[in-house]
Amino acid sequence: MMLPKYSIIIPHYNSPTLLERCLNTIPERDDIQVLVVDDHSDSQIVDFAHFPGIERLNITHIFCDRNAGAGRARNIGLEKAIGTWLLFADTDDFFTKQAWNIFDQHSEDKEDIIFYDIESRDSDTLEYANRCSFISDLVRHYQHSPSTESETDLRLKHVVPWGKMIRRELVKQHNIRFDEVRYSNDVIFSVQVGIAASHIRVVPTICYCVTNREGNLTSVISKTALLTRIEVIMRRNKLFRETHHAEYQTPLAYYLRTACHFGITTIMEVLRLAIKYRANLFIGMTHWHQSFINIILHKQKDIAPWQK
Repeated sequence: MMLPKYSIIIPHYNSPTLLERCLNTIPERDDIQVLVVDDHSDSQIVDFAHFPGIERLNITHIFCDRNAGAGRARNIGLEKAIGTWLLFADTDDFFTKQAWNIFDQHSEDKEDIIFYDIESRDSDTLEYANRCSFISDLVRHYQHSPSTESETDLRLKHVVPWGKMIRRELVKQHNIRFDEVRYSNDVIFSVQVGIAASHIRVVPTICYCVTNREGNLTSVISKTALLTRIEVIMRRNKLFRETHHAEYQTPLAYYLRTACHFGITTIMEVLRLAIKYRANLFIGMTHWHQSFINIILHKQKDIAPWQK
């Protein structure tokens, strides 16, 4: 039996209509393995008897016994993937019309990662939107100005799993997995893949559409979301230091400043995490110290001497 060229991993939770739209942009071919991992959706929302793609032979449905987030769902998909190339998609996104022609043109390439361009649209109206434009900027910058710096930027700053074809053997060889957390589960995975890849290629064609819709996880602002994202960033900074990419560390000042809005308890939790991961809280301090002071003091009637 010939193994498929592609394994596409799609985590799903309570969005059957959007999932069907995504699946409709993936051809029904023997060389394409589609793994839909349902993260224990609500039976009041999802009709499991008529689950999207249930009739398609190249789609495998995996139904989780508990809701644990997209990271765990993606890891379950990785265990079932058998294709040469890994592709990832979010339920509310989709592939463009030209995507599969591009993928087929490069399916025999020897690189470990093939980055391609993306676009962003509103999920409901399909009007052009402005989400994740920095990803496209990284791809286009390397395409127009290839250099060691632009390549390293692409490898280390492209922190989402979609927008690229990843050789499955690379992930298997280095035992790279997603964080099983609610937010930013894909950041460490993406950085580790970027570091581990021997060679990369960029294809400037738009092959994927990331959508913007109200209520998706990237728009969630809460204490839990903030602390989870901060810990991921601290772990990524630690990884950068360990792999001699310390200059790519993210300044923690912004996150500490945001933590102020949730009170002293949250600030103390951030500091505890900083100690745990030996984080340098002063990275980028010159850019934020005054605004941070202003937030701390914004409820005080008196102005501190250094603000006069």
